[in-house]
Amino acid sequence: MEQVTSVSSRLLTTKLVIGKWTGEAAVPKIARDAEKSNSAKSGTVKATARAFESPELTAVLQEMNSLYIWWRDVTSPWRDGGWRVLLGETAMEFLDEARERIGRIERDLVPAFLASYPQRLEEMKLGMGALYLQVRYPTPEDMRNRFTIRLSMEAVPDADMLKRFGEVFSANEIEAAREAERMQVQAAMEDVWTKLATPVEHLIDVLTRADMGQHKRWHDSIVTNIADAARTAAKLNFTGSKELVEVADAMLADLAVAKTSTLRDAPEVRADVKAKAEAIKARMAGFLPKPVEV
Repeated sequence: MEQVTSVSSRLLTTKLVIGKWTGEAAVPKIARDAEKSNSAKSGTVKATARAFESPELTAVLQEMNSLYIWWRDVTSPWRDGGWRVLLGETAMEFLDEARERIGRIERDLVPAFLASYPQRLEEMKLGMGALYLQVRYPTPEDMRNRFTIRLSMEAVPDADMLKRFGEVFSANEIEAAREAERMQVQAAMEDVWTKLATPVEHLIDVLTRADMGQHKRWHDSIVTNIADAARTAAKLNFTGSKELVEVADAMLADLAVAKTSTLRDAPEVRADVKAKAEAIKARMAGFLPKPVEV
């Protein structure tokens, strides 16, 4: 387990809130029929259906999903309410990437969808016939407000700052705040270690199944994901852990250099890489979250 000291002055928290329309629309007739058949009070049943599809909408949704996955990958959990944390020294790189991703969505993809929406509605009307009248689609004007992205960032308060307000906060309250900070940093570091361990465990699993003749589909991602995880973890090393740096370096030097085709075709190379992966996994064991006892 990591020995955690106060690192709040080096941290920033971030929250990403995405609003979107997925193509689902209200179908009042289905709701009314369900209420009638179940003798339910009017208005108690809400019914929606996947009632709209278009390449433009798909592009928006895919890019929004990609944004959210990237945001989670380059941060770690922090407290409640959807907040996550990153190192302040990486903030500019983080913001540059976020602006590029959000800009593509807001500047290119959403306007392209909004421009196509009225015509797509007409196509839906022709294709669905009478069923179209049962669906309550957003108006083109309302649709503009369905897509929102809000990225927030805040500094993490340092518990030691509370000492300056001794007449307001008691010694117990200050110590409680400091302990809460230690626990949050510990949880964040466990998440970073998990990011490192996941692709290594997957590689071991793939190589084990390959030795048994049970793995047929080889993807470069089994190696590239290891390199990505090692580089990401280095940017999330909140406590400056030397062990994390050493493990990440070992992943890059011993695992990320392997070629997928060689792992597939050369059992002796496979055995060597698997042994190195298992050794690296063993080094991580003391830093990963403990399994929850049932």
